Amino acid sequence: MSTQITALEKVVSLYRLIGCPRVENGTFTAEIEVTPELKCAMSNCDELSISYGEFDELLKNNSVDISSPSEISEGDTIKLKWKIATNGSVLFFNSYADLLENHKSVFRGENLDQFYIAQDNVLSTEDGENSRLATLTSVVNLISLLSKIAHYHDEKTKEDVFRLVFILTEKDTHKPYVLKTLFQEIDLSIGAIDLSTLNELVEAQDENYAHSSEKLGIFRFALANVISQCPPSDNEFSYLLKHWSELLTEYKASFDIYISGFSFNKVRTELAKAEIELASSLSKVMNDITGKLFGIPISLVALISMLKLESILENLVLVFGTLLFSLIVSGLVKNQLLLRKSINIGADLTFSTYKVEKASYPSDLKSCLKNSEKTFKAQSRFLLLGLWSARVIVWLVTFIAVYIFTEKFGDSGHLWKEFISFFNYLSNF
Repeated sequence: MSTQITALEKVVSLYRLIGCPRVENGTFTAEIEVTPELKCAMSNCDELSISYGEFDELLKNNSVDISSPSEISEGDTIKLKWKIATNGSVLFFNSYADLLENHKSVFRGENLDQFYIAQDNVLSTEDGENSRLATLTSVVNLISLLSKIAHYHDEKTKEDVFRLVFILTEKDTHKPYVLKTLFQEIDLSIGAIDLSTLNELVEAQDENYAHSSEKLGIFRFALANVISQCPPSDNEFSYLLKHWSELLTEYKASFDIYISGFSFNKVRTELAKAEIELASSLSKVMNDITGKLFGIPISLVALISMLKLESILENLVLVFGTLLFSLIVSGLVKNQLLLRKSINIGADLTFSTYKVEKASYPSDLKSCLKNSEKTFKAQSRFLLLGLWSARVIVWLVTFIAVYIFTEKFGDSGHLWKEFISFFNYLSNF
């Protein structure tokens, strides 16, 4: 490879020193005064194997036919004709059209190592910007990348180009579109193709990144859609090159819609999960105290018993019993109220997190968020009502017990006699 590159550079150096003349029928000719640089360049080319090209004519001072550049001296006038090799050893082309005609491998995404375009005086490996060279490189790379993401290659016919098949699926119908990777010199005037998106897709496919298959499917769809709009008389690949920026715009828009839908479904799922967890937390608050509240009916039975018992001491025990029950249940209810408050704070944080992006949500997700928050608040209010009702009822039982006791034993002297009688009873033991 290094010999080939060196040979091309020698030929290009000679060509440039003689003023880049017109290339006709695979040869270039010049009549020029010999300089040290020119003599050196001619000697370098003369040393090349005939497979890299040869001097077809060397004439010194318009009269002497010579066989080697060694026979010329500085200041001589030399007429030379160089015959360019046509066997592919040196990739010296008159124009891009010449390149496309003689090296069709570019239509299958194969880059050339080094070549020279006389028309533009461009050597592919030299530094510097050249629009058509950059376009050619990007188009060849584009073909290579497209060949990696096509649904399949149509190899029924042997051609110098790829026949890449992309399938457009709509309403349960599948329509294949064949893209022949054939382009012309005129297509190189459109400017370099932006391959960053396609490179990312191929890399994502190779590394199996998240959403890689979805991205690829969306890109294939957008590409097939662009091809489908090509007029019958136009070349599909040329049409694709001209509308490449539109393809990227369509792909990015479609992918944004997909990601939005994916994100919204994720938010919807998370929201539903959060709603269930919050509802479970509220339910647990009530369930934890439900067993204790079963004591309320028993305390009501105690109130009925007070109406039947005549002993002041027995009634007093029942009063203290209901008081103790009220204190215990009231304390438990207060603890559950504090727990409910913590759950409400957590719920506010949860809903506020989703509300940050609410403006970008679709209407059904906004409605879902609103209903979830509304449902939670209703459940929380119902729990608050239930807890406070339990608290009021247990204290009401105590108040009723005290009321019954004072109504039955309002005479304080009678109450004192009962205590003395109870004390004497205990002293007999």
